[in-house]
Amino acid sequence: MNELPISMQEANRFQLAFQDMRDARGYLMAILELESKHDSESLEHFFMATEGLFIAALVCYSRSFVDSKSDGHAIPLIGIKNSQMFANQKGLKSLHHKVLERRQKAAAHSDWEFHQTDLVDDGYPGALRRHPRPHYRRDIDIADFFALVDHVGQFCLHKGFELDEENRTTYPDLVGKVGVVRGNK
Repeated sequence: MNELPISMQEANRFQLAFQDMRDARGYLMAILELESKHDSESLEHFFMATEGLFIAALVCYSRSFVDSKSDGHAIPLIGIKNSQMFANQKGLKSLHHKVLERRQKAAAHSDWEFHQTDLVDDGYPGALRRHPRPHYRRDIDIADFFALVDHVGQFCLHKGFELDEENRTTYPDLVGKVGVVRGNK
């Protein structure tokens, strides 16, 4: 299929972003559930499970805000500069940037800020290195992350609906095609 009109690509991206927020919320809910059932006997596995879920939430949340290939079916990313997504929401906007940075520097890549190593010289024959695990959740409160995910999810849902209404009128011949907004039939 050829490239869709921009407004349809935007509607598709906002729908994908809404689904990403639902997924991120599910991972955050799983963290809370695990934390409520935690016992001290499985501390290492508990830590790995909650960290893994947190990384999954970071990735799902960030997906629509980093460049992705869509073959003309959806805009590559949602840019927040020109949108009203965080109008009067400075705290959420700041957290948004922190989440994207954490995904970029700690989860998706090994930036030195989060992934460090050093040579330990204590007489050990050969090389012995220390590599502390990054703390992915540092300075990101789960309740605040929930609020961010819910805010962005609702914004994307409503923006997608708004664009769908316009697209049904403007491009009635494209409604119902794969990768395009579905009409009310």
